[in-house]
Amino acid sequence: MHKIILFSDDRELKDAVKALLSASRYQCDEIHDKNAFLGQLGNADYFLIVLDARAVGGDMDLVSILRGHGSHRLLWLTPENAIAGAAEAVRRGADFYLTLPMSETYFR
Repeated sequence: MHKIILFSDDRELKDAVKALLSASRYQCDEIHDKNAFLGQLGNADYFLIVLDARAVGGDMDLVSILRGHGSHRLLWLTPENAIAGAAEAVRRGADFYLTLPMSETYFR
């Protein structure tokens, strides 16, 4: 089973992502504190890291840090009105991004 970690402080988003991923047999850990998040990365081998840009305050340095930490994939979630930030996240090492609000069609 692939492990995924989701960094967000949006309860509705976390519940939706966890439900979709669990149905696909992924284990999804969730966290909303930056220091705890960075500490958790050293405790498990994650296949995918999902970052909610709103929760990390658009912290592009975090993307750069994560790129150098392991062989995981990095997904940046960004509000529709912040596509420029998503492009910067990809330049800094995110593998891809999705715009918020998300829908189930992203996961089909």
